[in-house]
Amino acid sequence: MKKTIDCFLIGQNLPPFQDFERYIRTRGIDSCAYRDLAINTFQHNGKYCTATDMYNMYCSDNNTRQPIKDVEFFNAAIAYLGSYLHRRGFSFDFVNAFRDEKAYIKEKLEQEDVLTVAILTSHYITTDPITEIVRFIRMCNQKIKKVVGGPFIATVIRSFPESVLDHLFNFLGADFYVNSSQGEETLVKLIHSLKNNLPLENINNICYKTGKGFVSTQIEIENNPLSENMVQWDLFSDRAGEYVNIRTAISCPFSCSFCAFPRHAG
Repeated sequence: MKKTIDCFLIGQNLPPFQDFERYIRTRGIDSCAYRDLAINTFQHNGKYCTATDMYNMYCSDNNTRQPIKDVEFFNAAIAYLGSYLHRRGFSFDFVNAFRDEKAYIKEKLEQEDVLTVAILTSHYITTDPITEIVRFIRMCNQKIKKVVGGPFIATVIRSFPESVLDHLFNFLGADFYVNSSQGEETLVKLIHSLKNNLPLENINNICYKTGKGFVSTQIEIENNPLSENMVQWDLFSDRAGEYVNIRTAISCPFSCSFCAFPRHAG
């Protein structure tokens, strides 16, 4: 008997950082994507490095501290969203790192009854990671509804006119886009409507495709206090790994010169 999964959460899709930096450099060092990458990394010996790279260079050793990888850190958005869905009676599954867990995704999407896949975009600065995931989902199961939300989507909607967004959303290939700096309440309402065949136009903060192109519904600012949705770590205990990120705020109250995250997350 097939297992029902209301929402399959897909974490980060990040290539090796040096490869990614070279690829973004081809767009020009004055491009928005490259400036975004540069402000969130360190320069060391003429190369851009992540915080993990710096830790491995100076803090790890063969005896006490082993080198770590970015994918070893459990995704805070998955921990939060999974807990949020579970509390509201929806089932979910997840992968922390897309590239490392493709076999698991394929097995679940082909063998289980999956209603939606939610693609998280917290650290994306280009469309490439999203389109790669969407193509893979479509290859596994064309019936599953693909939902993309998070800071990347909220940023592009703020930045481009409707005519450009229509082409961009078609290019990305998803079925629904969540336009909110938070978005968890919108995701729940969308899943509820899809499960019960309810009208989509009554859901705020979404963009979805119709016969006449993409339609955007009314914008409503969400207010989801973290204190009302503490992470239920027991839901992830068998797959959380050695390191977890602890979320203490929605976005960030600071405007540090080395970080562009508040620009995207509000």
